[in-house]
Amino acid sequence: MGRVRVRSAVAGVIACTAVLAASALTGCTSGPSVSPSTPSFSAEAAIVQGRTDYTRGVFSIEVTNTAPAPVTIVDASFSSPRFADAAVRDGDPVTLSPGQRIALRAPIPALACDHAAADGTGDIGTVELTVTDGASGATPTALTLVPTDPNNTVDRLLREGCLVEDVDAVVRIEPPTALRVEGTGSSAQAFIDLTFTPTGADGSADFDGIRSTTLMSPADGADSWPLGFTVDAASEPRPVTLPMRPTRCDPHALADDKVGTVLVIDSATSTGREGRYLLPLPPAVKAQVYSYISEVCGD
Repeated sequence: MGRVRVRSAVAGVIACTAVLAASALTGCTSGPSVSPSTPSFSAEAAIVQGRTDYTRGVFSIEVTNTAPAPVTIVDASFSSPRFADAAVRDGDPVTLSPGQRIALRAPIPALACDHAAADGTGDIGTVELTVTDGASGATPTALTLVPTDPNNTVDRLLREGCLVEDVDAVVRIEPPTALRVEGTGSSAQAFIDLTFTPTGADGSADFDGIRSTTLMSPADGADSWPLGFTVDAASEPRPVTLPMRPTRCDPHALADDKVGTVLVIDSATSTGREGRYLLPLPPAVKAQVYSYISEVCGD
């Protein structure tokens, strides 16, 4: 079972019941001892992931101070049977006023894809905080919370992450090193060139299509680029070209972009998993997509 150790500020949405623990946190390699004397601390917590965190490999633990006095969070962790390893991020203590909420961001740990919890059933886990009243020399206290997961973030991370592992075991999906553009001005046509190369491992992966995004759509006006092929160890490398046009040309299209250059590939594998395979375009290609849309839209 993995444990995420977090200390820095983040964003999310949470609600849970706080349970005070008088014993020291287990699994910690270092840190202050926990006092058996428990002040009146209380908090709520939840697990979420914002759109801007999808491609960064992080999620958020959100903590709200429900006590009548300030509380300083010295350390925080999230443990779940959905995770196989610990994800750790260190940071400075943070102090919350009564009613104040803060989000703590942590890297997504390795997933327990072969664990009994891989089907998404059972408890999602617990949040453990090490807190003080902020006074100089105050002895930390352990606080255990059962978080809510309002958007089913943990199960989605498990489902999509395990699908990615299964697909990557069978095929290497290579994004382009550059956006291919033909023509200039408003009539310029862009092409996204991908390559699906089998790894030689057992199993297979089916690819149904690639969805349009908030920035990129098929040049023929369809909602997605159809694929409809299977890759296994006997397959030849398969090049795929996506003729692309801007989805929108309003001024906010680029300014508000979060995931417009992330390709969403509808996939299924011989292991029985299916869903979204997210393929972010490389930073250089992302910048070229922005330039192309600006040129075509006349900005």
